[in-house]
Amino acid sequence: MAIRLIDTENLMFKSFVGSSVPEYAILSHTWGPEADEVTFQDMLALSRGSEHPKRHRLGYRKIIETCQEARSAGIGYCWVDTCCIDKTSSAELSEAINSMFKWYHDAVICYVLLSDLDIGDIRDLSLIRKCRWFKRGWCLQELVAPRHVEFYDCSWNFLGSKDDLSSQISNITAIATHVLTGQVPLETLPVAQRLAWAAKRETTRTEDIAYCLLGIFGIQLPILYGEGTKAFIRLQEEIMKQSNDRSIFASQQPCGNEWYCSLLAPSPEYFTHSYNLVHWGDTVYQGSAYALTNRGLQFSETKLYIDYRSGLYLLPLNCILSRDAEIVEGLLLQQVGPDLFARRTQRPDFRIVNQIMLNSSKVPSVVKKGIYIISQLSASIQADLRLADLYAIQLSSDTLRLGAGYEIVQVVEGSTNNNRWDVARMRFLTRGCSSFEACWKLYPSRDSRLKNLPAGFTLDPCYVLCAFTKGGSVKGMYLSPRVAVLSQAEWLDLERKNGTFKEIPDLVIGDWHEAPTLLPLEFRAGLSNNLYLHVSHDLDTKQKLHRLKINFGQH
Repeated sequence: MAIRLIDTENLMFKSFVGSSVPEYAILSHTWGPEADEVTFQDMLALSRGSEHPKRHRLGYRKIIETCQEARSAGIGYCWVDTCCIDKTSSAELSEAINSMFKWYHDAVICYVLLSDLDIGDIRDLSLIRKCRWFKRGWCLQELVAPRHVEFYDCSWNFLGSKDDLSSQISNITAIATHVLTGQVPLETLPVAQRLAWAAKRETTRTEDIAYCLLGIFGIQLPILYGEGTKAFIRLQEEIMKQSNDRSIFASQQPCGNEWYCSLLAPSPEYFTHSYNLVHWGDTVYQGSAYALTNRGLQFSETKLYIDYRSGLYLLPLNCILSRDAEIVEGLLLQQVGPDLFARRTQRPDFRIVNQIMLNSSKVPSVVKKGIYIISQLSASIQADLRLADLYAIQLSSDTLRLGAGYEIVQVVEGSTNNNRWDVARMRFLTRGCSSFEACWKLYPSRDSRLKNLPAGFTLDPCYVLCAFTKGGSVKGMYLSPRVAVLSQAEWLDLERKNGTFKEIPDLVIGDWHEAPTLLPLEFRAGLSNNLYLHVSHDLDTKQKLHRLKINFGQH
């Protein structure tokens, strides 16, 4: 896009493109009353020499003073946002917003006018903390983008350069001094840290809090006013297309009364805690890829750490809140459907996160799989998630340790419903699917409490199969839960006859409503004792949850 500059000698506009753009100064300021500011059309009228009411307004004085400062520094052109953009053209305004960061970056010098500061004879530079300029959203990129910045008070008294004032500015803005002085490329900083810079800044229009961040992330977006907080969501979605930095999910959103919250934050204010956040571990681009789909955020494969106590999963975000504190960030997830997860509102247990990131010997169990995480939660989706456990099949035991580290229960590969298995809560999330069928393989020999059996016992694996079958008539259909238990020998015999199962055959399904099944496990001949697997079923009619309890005993 062409840049329209003001000739500092005659105050006339001139447009330039590409390599023909000359050296220019640029102004950063906070707008006064709209009636005082000089627009593109006002400037054209003033350049024709006609008498104009704005010739005596503060907005025109800003332009004159900027030109004088630039001219005295030997700079022939300057740029001022109030008049160098024709805001009556939506196309030009959109292009200008997407080009703004580059224009500030390319300027020879940026003059910051603190119009609400009169330093006078006191020279107390601590007063700059109260200036509006440090609270305005658009002024963020005007601070970060240009290499050379000079600060002035309302009377154009020089206060110091950005380098001179970097410590004070850092204390005000929470932007590190090495970032302010250009020693660190912006793209190497965590996404969450850069979003945090705008956390306490304000814009007149809601959408501008997203648009003022475009250049900081090297992003271009269509400029749409009227969409409110969706603009910030669009910004995050665009960032995710260019970076796999997981810190973008490190927002701390309000809990309210809901169990779940959206993956993406509606505003930078939810990143307030991330000012000092830094990457942890591998280079960002060496991490797992993810992409936004119409089912949510997709990880083709990632590690999830299991917290069996809460029945939740932890997705490490590969960043820590600060180098000193070493408080690790993680995302707490609950499975709500086939390979589908939702973000829980509560914060993760930092002890568990730290165990993971610091390679502690107490690291929880881990599952590596492809998942989807719901990105945005509407009221209707929240309501639907309350039904996620409808007709779930819960596996429990009084004699077998089914939780962390024991690996006693495995889901048999090949079933089309394996993606419904929620290992953190030991349940299949069936949602009453009429075609549901699945199978567990049990390894009783891995439980230490079954080690002290009489010598000679061989605790071979066994199989527990479950399914729903349709019953009733067309007018009154219902689902009937069914179960079967097979020894390893019986399972292998079925596979020899039928081949490897892709679906659980009807011939091995029994009725859960019949008496509990007793299955004698294989043992060495000559022993009088038999070891049995006892399977019982209980239906929680209130929660519509099937509880399947498996226990071993002698009979």
